[in-house]
Amino acid sequence: MPIKIKLRQKPLQDGRQSLYFDIYPPIFNPITGKEGRREFLKLYIYSNPETPEQKSHNKNTLQLANEVLKEKLELLEQGKYEFTTEQPVKVSFKQIEQKNTNKDFLIGLFNKCEILKNKYLNN
Repeated sequence: MPIKIKLRQKPLQDGRQSLYFDIYPPIFNPITGKEGRREFLKLYIYSNPETPEQKSHNKNTLQLANEVLKEKLELLEQGKYEFTTEQPVKVSFKQIEQKNTNKDFLIGLFNKCEILKNKYLNN
C-alpha cells in the first residue's frame, strides 16, 4: 500500500491552527521509537485573519508548509522519509545547495547531522 501524506490543520485554544502532516499508513519514527501518523511542523496560522498582516502570514506559512510537503513527498519516493527532530531546522536543503557549494561546509553539516541522529537514537 502506498504511503500518503496530507497537510492538515489542528485548531488551538488561542485562535490559531497548528499545521501537521497526516501520514497513512503510519511509518516508524526513530525519535519516539514508535510508528507515527502525525508530524507537527511547528508552523501556525490564524483561524480568522483580520488584518492584512495576518492574511499575509497565513499565505506565506501555508506556502512554506506546501514546499516542505513537496520535499517530504520526494524523500518518500526515494525511500528516505524521516521525521524531523525536536529542534526544527530553519533552512531548507535547497537553500543550502544554492548558497553553499563548499565541500568543507557540507562535510561539517553532515557531521552535525550524524551527531544529532546518534543523540536521538541513543535516548
